[in-house]
Amino acid sequence: MLAILAKIWIVFSLTIIFLGYFQAYNDGGWDGLWQKISSFEPRKLIGYIIFLAPGFVLLWYSKED
Repeated sequence: MLAILAKIWIVFSLTIIFLGYFQAYNDGGWDGLWQKISSFEPRKLIGYIIFLAPGFVLLWYSKED
């Protein structure tokens, strides 16, 4: 059960993260997407890791059963 919940959380998190990039592409085409990618900051990466961490922790915890 935990493994299913973990996989749902990971897919949900990745979907939310990538929706921002898809929205940038829809708003400005390749230029908008490139602008979003080139304005990437390490602070965003920390936020992505924090957002994804619960799913990976649940996945790891469910493997120990």
